[in-house]
Amino acid sequence: MKSILDYGAKGNGVDDDTVAIQAAIDAGGAEFPERTFRFSKQLTIKKPCNLWGTGATLLAPKFIQNAIVLNAAKHVTIHGLAIQAVAHTLLSNSGACEDVEISRCELLGTFPTTNYLINFENSKGVAVEDCQGSGTQYGFRFGSGMLRSRIAYCEIQNWLQYAYHIWSGAAGTRDIELYRNSCINPLAGKGSRQGIVVLSDPDNMNRRNVSLRILYNIMRGESQPYNPANPAANKGSGDLIVLHNCSNFLVEGNEAYYGGEIGITVSRFCKYGVISKNSIRGNDAHGLQVSGLNDRCEYITISNNRIYNNGLRKDGKADVMSQLYLQDAEDILIEGNQLEDLFEKRRCKSGIQMALCENVTIPPESNQITFKDAVGAVPILEFKRPPEVKAN
Repeated sequence: MKSILDYGAKGNGVDDDTVAIQAAIDAGGAEFPERTFRFSKQLTIKKPCNLWGTGATLLAPKFIQNAIVLNAAKHVTIHGLAIQAVAHTLLSNSGACEDVEISRCELLGTFPTTNYLINFENSKGVAVEDCQGSGTQYGFRFGSGMLRSRIAYCEIQNWLQYAYHIWSGAAGTRDIELYRNSCINPLAGKGSRQGIVVLSDPDNMNRRNVSLRILYNIMRGESQPYNPANPAANKGSGDLIVLHNCSNFLVEGNEAYYGGEIGITVSRFCKYGVISKNSIRGNDAHGLQVSGLNDRCEYITISNNRIYNNGLRKDGKADVMSQLYLQDAEDILIEGNQLEDLFEKRRCKSGIQMALCENVTIPPESNQITFKDAVGAVPILEFKRPPEVKAN
């Protein structure tokens, strides 16, 4: 493979290397040595290409709408590059792409200009692995029509909205995996500051996120738990892992802690799923919530999780919180979980709270529910649906 220098690039961080970089892309790629290569226009990849960096930086210091765009490209590798740009999106696609690998890259946005560091739709076989990102509204996004794709071993910091975003849109998503990713240090400001957020288009609820695996990720909302003695130090964040309208999903082995709301939320039409072996602690509201929000969640197993010391509510409502909360859920199995409130003064009212649920199976003595301060605590609290009143 040729060096980018063979195409006339200077790599001094001052001269504009746009023409040389685009020429290398059109020729199938190049190696980038440890220098800074400045570009001033969108770089477009239309065919198989290998961009291989060894400590190199691609720098766009002046605004570009989209820094690097894959236009219906197949068999593309982008490896070992730092991409730093004043742009709405650093890496994105136009047209269906296939077999794309983005690995060991550092993506540095410019907040608040940068909306997404990575944004792909209608593509398959996209792998984002061992990358770092910062300075953005949203981090890495897989949108409508994504198939057989994964984000793994990545870290997002200094973001405002969602660190990792999966969006079913009009075409749905299928076979998506998020594995061993992390997020830390959300930005202060008016934003949700959520970790992994899987959503669907409310106008296309029949388009689901299908075959979703969220495995062994570490989602951290704050650097420390809420401290009532120092309110100014508490930035607050939203739910750390959110699933909406998913089927055939597995949420396993994740850590969700110090969130400004709920640790893990599964809501609205989620069905045929397993939530297992997660550690959920130190969140302001419930630890784990499965809530249909009037759109039932069904056929879900909740097993072998440790959910503890949640309910750090700042507004005086801690006593209505629970470690595990269910609402509008049906055909749920809860077994083998540790649900603990270990505070000297209890923060959660209950270990398990259920409202308007049906066919919830909780095998006797299969869950360990512990309160250090047991005064007023209710291990399992259930609010049943009132019976229908028939008109005479």
